[in-house]
Amino acid sequence: MTHDHSSGSVHLRGDGPDAALIRALHAAPRASVSELAETVHETRATVSTRLRELVDSEAIRVTAAVNPGYLGLTVIAHISVACHTSIAEVTEYARERDEIVLVSAVSGQYHCVMEARVRTHEDLQRLLREFRELPSVAKLSTLIYSRVLRGAIAHDTFSPVTVDRIDTQIIGLLRADGRASLRSLADTVSLSPSAVRMRLRRLLDSRVVKIGVVEASGRRGARMLMGVGIGIGAGGDGVAAALRNDPAVDFAAESVGEFDAIATISGATSVALLEGVERLRRLHGVVRTATWSHLQTIKEDYTSFG
Repeated sequence: MTHDHSSGSVHLRGDGPDAALIRALHAAPRASVSELAETVHETRATVSTRLRELVDSEAIRVTAAVNPGYLGLTVIAHISVACHTSIAEVTEYARERDEIVLVSAVSGQYHCVMEARVRTHEDLQRLLREFRELPSVAKLSTLIYSRVLRGAIAHDTFSPVTVDRIDTQIIGLLRADGRASLRSLADTVSLSPSAVRMRLRRLLDSRVVKIGVVEASGRRGARMLMGVGIGIGAGGDGVAAALRNDPAVDFAAESVGEFDAIATISGATSVALLEGVERLRRLHGVVRTATWSHLQTIKEDYTSFG
């Protein structure tokens, strides 16, 4: 691990112990330090120090998110924005909108991309009109996700459960720190650790809540990210499974619009990104791709509870 003293950020070695620790956290976000140490074959003290540095530098966040379907947010869209001049007006406006969970500055014909979550298609059209009215906006392009295939905080179907005031408190605490101990949660909500464990297990088993790891990119993170729009032709039935299983794919969704699927791949180097894109291009049934580089993640917050 090296430190950038000019910015105070932590930079991760792409194939070193930091990456191994993050992979272990993705697999088990609430694993104990002892369990993580065993997984990455490091001492408990080393893992504890490294984990604290990663979190304190905001290189990673372990957080809880509520299933958007449970909240009634059934329309999820990817919005690409081209600007006449600076992207600052668009990104600042998007940062303040609760409907926008992701904002990233990108290279290519569009200058930033966003993910929006709303209740209805009418709500989405209203949101798009409001963005089009910004003086700096030259063009918008929108994809609707028909099915999210993969993502750190991606959700599938859920089982209906009743969420009461205490559950909401627990979710709020886990939004701030997805690794908060049962004891600290229990002390805050005035329950026993065993009662909190039961409530948390019910929320997780129902898939109403998911705890995951969000990695920074751009200024704070060492990962390089590339977006890929994918056109699928005849014989492309296996593309979805390939996107789910490719280790370089951070996020993937089937979509309606210009592309039939969209993915985000990550890598420690430009060569790794190229290898990831080439694997997607070689998939049977993929007939075209378009790519854009993520330059800086400006907002990434999937934790809204409505």
